[in-house]
Amino acid sequence: MLKTQSMNLDYIRTFVTLGQVKTISEAVKKLNIDVSNVRRHINAFEELMGAKLFTKNGGVYQFTEDGKKLFDGLEKGYNMLLLAEKDYIQTKSLNSGKLSIGISDTIDRKYIDKILINFKKKYNNVILKIIVLPPNLLFEKLNQFNLDVIIVNSLDNDTRYKSTNIYKEKYTIIYSKDIKDIEELSNYPIILPTSDRNERLNITNLLKNINIKDNLSIEVNDFYSMIEYVKEGLGYAIVPERLVSNDLKTFDIDYEKEVSIYYINDYLSPTAKVFIEEIKNNS
Repeated sequence: MLKTQSMNLDYIRTFVTLGQVKTISEAVKKLNIDVSNVRRHINAFEELMGAKLFTKNGGVYQFTEDGKKLFDGLEKGYNMLLLAEKDYIQTKSLNSGKLSIGISDTIDRKYIDKILINFKKKYNNVILKIIVLPPNLLFEKLNQFNLDVIIVNSLDNDTRYKSTNIYKEKYTIIYSKDIKDIEELSNYPIILPTSDRNERLNITNLLKNINIKDNLSIEVNDFYSMIEYVKEGLGYAIVPERLVSNDLKTFDIDYEKEVSIYYINDYLSPTAKVFIEEIKNNS
């Protein structure tokens, strides 16, 4: 039977925080307690759990197998407690709220920044926390309630989340060689997103539909690198049209991607709800 003392929220808060930031110094800053209390909480929590939860390597704390299992359960529960507190505070005063937003590293930041600037001007006391990560990490953080909303390229038929479309991103083929017809691209190397990116499958399917063979030359994670490689004559690529400069040649294609905001409806804070409504009204 679980000991009652193991529900000590100070211990859980310290355990979850150290698991997130990995170092004592960062945990001290985030928790606003001294080093001795961080260590005391962890030691006491390990004793209550009857297991070693961390190993230490050069000042960096890593989970043991037991620690990781416990963290996966407790982090989500702890974040839900914070969400309840946030909901209560923001219901009283929206402008006292904090909004955590994740933005995909594959989309147009300039457009999203305009949305954030307008929201901040309207609700100037709301604290914005903005992180930029690959889409798979953003969804992981959304599921753990580390983020209120995330802005990514749209998913197909995923009913786990609510979403609102923001804008469409048009793509084009870019090249630097002397190519007269799009069919000739089968004879040239292509620069593609890495296989872990959603764009990779979409692009290979697109090429197949227009009867172009994809002769893979380079895999890279960001569009800016793709463009530079194309300029150097290393192949052709399919990138967002907004990124293309006048010194590159292009073929128009029928390919657009929707950019959307995703969230878990039952766990939205009042500030997040207002932010989503602002996006709906201005999209």
